[in-house]
Amino acid sequence: IGLILVMLATITYCQSKIDIEADRAAIVKMSKEWDVNAMAGNLEASTEHYIDDALRIGYPQNIKRGWVHGEAEICGGSTRLKSALAGSKYIKNIKFVPYVVTEDETFSLTCESIVTDIQSITIYLGYYAFSFKDNPIDPDRIVLLDNGDNGDIQANDNIFTVNNLIYDDLDFYFDTLGRVVHHRWLTYVDIKYIFDDGSSFLENIDLGIGIRFFNSKIVPIPDVEVINENIQYSSHVVNIVMEENQRNESNIGYAITEATKTYYKYFQDDRDFLDFATTSPTPGVPGAASFDRVSINIIGLEECYDNNCIFDNSSYYGSDKRLKSIIYEYYSFGGVWWLINHELLHYWAVRLNPDLNISDGLHWGVVEFASSGFGGSFGTGWHFNNIYQYNDLKYRAYNDSNFTYQYNSLELYLMGLLPFDSVSFPIKTLINFEFIGWYLEETTGTYGAEFLGEKISFVDKNMYLDHMPLRNPDYSTF
Repeated sequence: IGLILVMLATITYCQSKIDIEADRAAIVKMSKEWDVNAMAGNLEASTEHYIDDALRIGYPQNIKRGWVHGEAEICGGSTRLKSALAGSKYIKNIKFVPYVVTEDETFSLTCESIVTDIQSITIYLGYYAFSFKDNPIDPDRIVLLDNGDNGDIQANDNIFTVNNLIYDDLDFYFDTLGRVVHHRWLTYVDIKYIFDDGSSFLENIDLGIGIRFFNSKIVPIPDVEVINENIQYSSHVVNIVMEENQRNESNIGYAITEATKTYYKYFQDDRDFLDFATTSPTPGVPGAASFDRVSINIIGLEECYDNNCIFDNSSYYGSDKRLKSIIYEYYSFGGVWWLINHELLHYWAVRLNPDLNISDGLHWGVVEFASSGFGGSFGTGWHFNNIYQYNDLKYRAYNDSNFTYQYNSLELYLMGLLPFDSVSFPIKTLINFEFIGWYLEETTGTYGAEFLGEKISFVDKNMYLDHMPLRNPDYSTF
């Protein structure tokens, strides 16, 4: 199975215009649906709808910043207001330069104001202070000046700059996960403005800016081959720079399609999966992604016994019967291992006959698995390694320390990596469940999920075969 990560970059001239206020009601409606669906365990559907609508109004910056009246311009994949940054009286835009650095590389922070009488801008780091060191003025704050000195390029141009910032790489040394990339964000912080007349003003706003640090101590920076100014690649990553009118934020599907066709103009059609991710610094939220099947030539992944299950839309994207699916990672810059693992599994899993009560078509239901490639429970389905009846009405489920992200035997069978006889039966599942809240599991000291449900059921091998065809091709053909 071949997978390649495709990074989407954009040039930064403005073209499309959108009315943020006109879309506000739609987002409010979607957020309410998010709450209802999430409580019902149907998280992925509400997530995708919510994110899709958020993309339409200028992904990613304004999702967290709140709302303003008026028109905005889409520039380089983020929303730049004609007046001020949402929530701010004086900042037009703010960014780290560059926003991808190695752990010992210096970087700058620049801030453009909309008025001409500001002397200095001070950002109080608070919680974020530990992330930066060697600040030339104060380790607990960042002071930006517009005096042509201290890293500022040109005096009195309303662009305030501080340079020689560096990431506190102690985070890398204490990182037991051995992560290659770290993300740091400046969200809600206090900002103080000092004006030429000596007066000052303090506001707390969500800057919504990010920076990522590449840990070259773990993995060296790979060699990069340049095809042209818009396309570069290394061993497993391709960078595609798209013009603003190609990467239209009002139709992210169009952007992915165009990027895919661009990819096939320059690279061989030898990958089963393409994983797209933005290069823009995205808000500091957990990873999220969408998954789209492009082709399928397997019977046994859903309740379908003939070739009606099989389809191939790969030619639409420029592939000749090879491409299986496209993943689009909204956040975390892409390449997050557990998120890729999760999205890849969507190709094979969770489309079982609903009468089995193992899945809901999006994720596993309330099912007892020792492990799962989908990850933990909330946000990735409701699978746990412990499910029990708490009283006449309630059921409880939790994961103890033995739960892992490894694929379980059912997942490996659906992926074609195990024979059916190797699937661990019976499978314990809760029928007609309704999520009602979280509780503290005394045996582990961690939180579990509490449900109303009809009963606990056990799916054995014969019951499975009564509702599902055997996988064809099976694992022996690989």
